[in-house]
Amino acid sequence: MKHYFTATVENGSLEITPFRKWFIKTQSLSGASRMTTHQMRGHMKRLGWVIKQFPDRVLVTQPAAESLVGSQGIETSTVARMKKEKKGRVSNERKNLNRLAGEFLVASRLAQRGFMVSLQWGTTIGYDLLVFDKEGSVAFVEVKSGAQESRRWILQKKYAFPREDKIDPARRFVCCVDLAIRGREPDIYVFPCEIVAKGIRYFFSGRYPNSSSFHLSLDFKPQGQTKTVGVETVGEHIGCDSYKENFAALGVKSLEG
Repeated sequence: MKHYFTATVENGSLEITPFRKWFIKTQSLSGASRMTTHQMRGHMKRLGWVIKQFPDRVLVTQPAAESLVGSQGIETSTVARMKKEKKGRVSNERKNLNRLAGEFLVASRLAQRGFMVSLQWGTTIGYDLLVFDKEGSVAFVEVKSGAQESRRWILQKKYAFPREDKIDPARRFVCCVDLAIRGREPDIYVFPCEIVAKGIRYFFSGRYPNSSSFHLSLDFKPQGQTKTVGVETVGEHIGCDSYKENFAALGVKSLEG
């Protein structure tokens, strides 16, 4: 049975979050992560919190929030939002299809423009496409596809620190494919890896999250300055439009050029 923590927030509405996760994060108890949910409930009950049990879930409720928990106790807007978010999660199958769509799209557009390109398979190589010419110039291209929000891509932490990679940063590129566009063909941004790092650093301003994943969001302002007038977005800061469909940035000659 699922357990939720409930409490009121500043505007008087009801906040509902998964109980066990909240308990471990907020309760300064030795061995909290090893406690059973029943033991956690008992601890909060001794502190004066109210335990409400329903057919499909249990609410561990802050006394001040009890009046906001109706007789059904569960169909609040917060719970509905949590259900909607769960439904909105992208399956692994869909993620894989988006990844393949992006890689094939970039390879196709390169080939259409006369670039020699080879798709690389496997997760240990470090890049998705190898673009090369007869003179020996090469570009190592990683493809990132974003299908949920336009002009926004989830990237690994390593993209903020390209000089730690074994591949020469001058030869590394990230093609960001905007699959979230509707009604026309997706956009492809051909970013040198240093430009991606510049955008990430600009947004986070050195305050990186404790996560293995960062994001490149072209329409975001730096965190903490979202409402500041005159502050550039990430896309403006890195001049993103100059990299749209700019395959010449790869520094490799096409057969047509």
